[in-house]
Amino acid sequence: MAHLLRLPIAGLAGLRLGNLPSAGIAARMAGGGHGLVTEGTGNPGAMNSSHVLGKRWGAAVSAADIAKGAVAAAGRRIVGSEGASVAVTAAVVGHCHPRGHSGDKGVATSIGHVRWERTS
Repeated sequence: MAHLLRLPIAGLAGLRLGNLPSAGIAARMAGGGHGLVTEGTGNPGAMNSSHVLGKRWGAAVSAADIAKGAVAAAGRRIVGSEGASVAVTAAVVGHCHPRGHSGDKGVATSIGHVRWERTS
């Protein structure tokens, strides 16, 4: 029975991970009442964070988004290769289409996945 639940659980975990609004969290932490969806390009990603909040915040958002993909891929040790593929795909989808707020393009999350796969 646990084997049957492995893939759906990996997918839900990846989706939750992808839904974390790293740029929104950075905007709140930076203060100043910045809204990344209403300022700059309107895209809540690392590049717009860099333009609106500053280069350090942009780098932090980029690192957090890359980490989403890497963490989802690292789950391979727990859920196997198929489960990790499901988790990474769900993390990218959750990053691009999060619930309750605007999403990003998913490039950094995908980079995290590829980078993890190449080093492990």
